[in-house]
Amino acid sequence: MDFIEARFFRRWQKVLAANGGRVALWDGEGKALATFSEIAEKALAWELRIGPLAPQTPVGVQLGNHPEWPAVLLALWKLGAIVVPLDVSLREEATRQILREAGAGMRIGVSQEVVKLDFIRKTAFQKATRLCKVTSGTGGRPRLIEFGWAELLADADAICETMGLRSEDVNYGAIPFSHSYGFANLLLPLLTRGIALVVARDPFPQALIDGMRKTRATILPGIPVFYQSFNRLGLVVPETVRLCVSAGAPLAGEIARDFFELNARKTHSFYGASECGGITYDASEEVEVPPGYVGVPLRGVQVEYLPAFSKIAVRGPAVGLGIYGEPQDAALQKGVFRPDDWMEVIEGGWRITGRDSLFINVAGKKLDPQTVVNVIRPIAGVGEVMVFGVPDGRRGELTVALVQTKRAASREIIAHCRSWLAPWQVPVEVVCLERLPQPTESRTHRRELIDWYLERQSVLQQADAAPHPLRQNQTCR
Repeated sequence: MDFIEARFFRRWQKVLAANGGRVALWDGEGKALATFSEIAEKALAWELRIGPLAPQTPVGVQLGNHPEWPAVLLALWKLGAIVVPLDVSLREEATRQILREAGAGMRIGVSQEVVKLDFIRKTAFQKATRLCKVTSGTGGRPRLIEFGWAELLADADAICETMGLRSEDVNYGAIPFSHSYGFANLLLPLLTRGIALVVARDPFPQALIDGMRKTRATILPGIPVFYQSFNRLGLVVPETVRLCVSAGAPLAGEIARDFFELNARKTHSFYGASECGGITYDASEEVEVPPGYVGVPLRGVQVEYLPAFSKIAVRGPAVGLGIYGEPQDAALQKGVFRPDDWMEVIEGGWRITGRDSLFINVAGKKLDPQTVVNVIRPIAGVGEVMVFGVPDGRRGELTVALVQTKRAASREIIAHCRSWLAPWQVPVEVVCLERLPQPTESRTHRRELIDWYLERQSVLQQADAAPHPLRQNQTCR
């Protein structure tokens, strides 16, 4: 056991010694699911169930927000595995593609089944790697970002210390544990700081409010759509919740203002990336902040402005080790990550002004447009296909597809997409045209497409010729 690994397990043993009989996991109804001691017992049981593993065996974990997650994580790390968290919304073929890419030797699925796999590893992982976060790559190919003990501990510590999280807090776990945001803000604080966790599986607004009230949760790591839904329904967050955090996409000023008027408390913006963990956080109590404001760097994180590109370079102990199977990546190398977002340094911190990427940011998840194009193109009667994201205050961006066709209908294409894509990947609108704007791969043209689409929607609304697709999204999914 190396020094950093020993440090992680010493942290866990310290948490266990101080909190053994205390409830560590609650469900959304306020029922105690496990104490810290019971998590340790479950971890030992999982070790026996999984059995011996070759060093650095990649294991896909696709459990959703399940109370067994902490025990499974401890067991796999004790056995020397590389954990690959997988979203439960992934289609089976997409899941297998990720497992194949990693050369996974095992998969633990949604019903807790342990399945041994025999995928061949294409290349070696770095010696320190203990976790791989999954993001989209070009052409829909998954990318695996490698992290070791040191990077994971640094990220969790920076989040807890910057946000002021304490061992007596109770984190309300409504965001996916498999996502970088959920993993660092929920699972790691539980295991390294003793911060209890509510395992919430019902995402509906009233259920979230009821769950926070029943569990007396104190921290809500959320996304913009949570707060917009609370505003729309007039739902008040329980008084026990002392900190509301929003991440995954920029928080619209209108949502923040409405939430403050309803709850008399601020929604604090948190900005990060899978490749480097947390970057900035708005710890202030100012409700009126500039659009896209995301605060100041987390403790231990250095942010350098690159004026020639209107971007930033992020340095710090939590930056990923690299991309598996890729010797160098322009955005992530030698302890430095350069996000695709356009940034601006202003008095009091940083703000996001746009995004220089072909990827679509859907509530913090990266969608390669080519993934959608590859699904739509084979449909009979379809010619060229263009897929891009349009700004949305709730989810960051919404996916739109322009399809050249005289035969296929929008509803038919959306139904086809639902059969092949995860729900969050399905376009909110498909616009069928006989002729598309001149196709190009340039990002300038992509921005022109967005402007064209938004102008088209404005004209349609004014003419009352069609409902707005962002409202259609409420029913078409």
